[in-house]
Amino acid sequence: MSQEKIPDIVGKPLTRKLTHSELEERIRGFLGRHSLCVLATSCENIPRATPLEYRSRDMVLYMMGDPGTKLHNIRSNPQVSVGVFDETFARSRNWLDVAGLQITGTATLPEVGESGYEITSALFGFSGELPSQWIGSVIRVDPLKIELLDIALKQEGYAARQVWEKLTEKKE
Repeated sequence: MSQEKIPDIVGKPLTRKLTHSELEERIRGFLGRHSLCVLATSCENIPRATPLEYRSRDMVLYMMGDPGTKLHNIRSNPQVSVGVFDETFARSRNWLDVAGLQITGTATLPEVGESGYEITSALFGFSGELPSQWIGSVIRVDPLKIELLDIALKQEGYAARQVWEKLTEKKE
């Protein structure tokens, strides 16, 4: 670990939360500025973490997965976790550049003709269907909970860790 001085603001305890809509806006912006993630799946208590390219629309992630363990795992257990981080800190070594998302959600594997498939095709720049020679599957991740860690939020007086949870309709 580096012996660099940790700025006082990093250790400063702040609890102020962004509003739900402000947090959603920041998360959408973060997702839009990045395109690599690590998708964590599991089957029979055996975890698997796979680096993948993604695209996002609103808070939903879309990926193109080649055949393999991750697809088997999703079919067996659709509960997934996705990590997205900003690589800026690796280059800058500035603590205020530490930022990332931890997403807990549900994965599905949309087929040709389903909206998730068409959205993925468009987001990855294909017109119509994905290339016929591609033998993988589209992966859609709908978030239930997103944890944003952004040390720079402390400069604005907010807690560095903000938690977004999907709002559920109240039953009456």
